[in-house]
Amino acid sequence: MAPGALPRGASKVLQRQLPFLPARARMAGCARRDRGDMKEIRGFRLQDEPPGVSYEAVHRAVTSGFLSNIAVKKEKNLYLGTKGRKVMLFPGSGLFNRGGEWIVAAELVQTSRLFARTAAQVQPEWIEEFGKHLCRSSYEEPHWEKRRGQVVALERVTLYGLVIVNGRRVNYGRIRPKEAREIFIRSGLVEAEMPGKYGFLEHNRKLIQRIRDMEDRIRRRELLVDDEALYAFYDARLPEIADIRSFNRWLKDQGGDEVLRMSEDDLLRFRRNRRRWSSFPALSISRT
Repeated sequence: MAPGALPRGASKVLQRQLPFLPARARMAGCARRDRGDMKEIRGFRLQDEPPGVSYEAVHRAVTSGFLSNIAVKKEKNLYLGTKGRKVMLFPGSGLFNRGGEWIVAAELVQTSRLFARTAAQVQPEWIEEFGKHLCRSSYEEPHWEKRRGQVVALERVTLYGLVIVNGRRVNYGRIRPKEAREIFIRSGLVEAEMPGKYGFLEHNRKLIQRIRDMEDRIRRRELLVDDEALYAFYDARLPEIADIRSFNRWLKDQGGDEVLRMSEDDLLRFRRNRRRWSSFPALSISRT
């Protein structure tokens, strides 16, 4: 076919598709198509790359097959690999002197040192996704977060001894519900660190403050129970709850907060021997 010539029938196709252009412009368009500038011929789309193939897709596939060959950067070309191995990027690698934070190597070669060859940059979330069945998680510093209204812990995820996630905040109630429930009661209820306002907490706070005022008058700390007694009060009444949403649903099902309102007998150490404090004014308060 001569340069600039069109395949048989191509000019008619273009004339049907571009009837509004003058003949000269249509012929110029045909010439551009013949040079490869146009991507569509008779309804067939020509693509530069096969569908679905991308940098990320290829590297994710490599990661899934070489999980034991992942490594995290420690110095310029020096990486820490799985099982404590020190790995250096091969000088002939395209990543040499410009490797990313995480890499995976299709080949590890031991010569004067352990070299990573055929290396690619990867994302740590890919490693966790493909190696989930091999990863180990540990949880540190479980604590109550008032703003989130739940017990939170810091998660640490390792694969073959290599830390791939460190300090991720997770809902501890889904991991260890019994321990999370205890933290919720001690921090959220006993210490009254609940988001929002609750009538029973205000009622209990006023009653506790009244007893503390009485202790100030007699200059002795022997009337008010300790925090363990407060914990036992809530522990005996609450089901397995460790977050504010579950607590609100349970409270709604109770039809009110009466069950969580404390009385003088719940807070006084000497409720069976009132002679020790009978000379003081009554400690009762109106309910709020």
